[in-house]
Amino acid sequence: MILILRKNYRRVALLLISGLCLAGCGSGEPGLVPVRGKITLDGGPFPKEGLINFTGGGSSDVNAPSRPGSARFGPDGAFSAMSFEPGDGLYPGTYKLAVECQDAPPTIANDGRMIGGKSLIPAKFQNAETSGLTLTVPEGGVKDAVIEIKTK
Repeated sequence: MILILRKNYRRVALLLISGLCLAGCGSGEPGLVPVRGKITLDGGPFPKEGLINFTGGGSSDVNAPSRPGSARFGPDGAFSAMSFEPGDGLYPGTYKLAVECQDAPPTIANDGRMIGGKSLIPAKFQNAETSGLTLTVPEGGVKDAVIEIKTK
């Protein structure tokens, strides 16, 4: 009887530990707020889907978030930012942005080299330090952010 109880306690303990580990993962990360919006190219839609990278403003900036994020967008420009999982949002703070949009997805050549597609936007927008694009995320999040890429 004592042996059976010990086995059950071990199973219960294992289940509790597993549950606690799973509870710590996922989009329930405290402090994240929703960030949604639209990105435009010269006031119109993008020719292809792309990616926005959100990086903190720098170590000397007290409002700089410590966790970067990203968001995929389609040709219509609609996006929903993520930090850990799609759509879970960003931490409040000021972000510098970099944008990627290529005519074709990258592929791997037979010799193992990565072949990227041709960029559809100027190189300066592909680097958060040179893009000039920023987004400030308040405590309540952002539902209608507009990011404008102007090449003309």
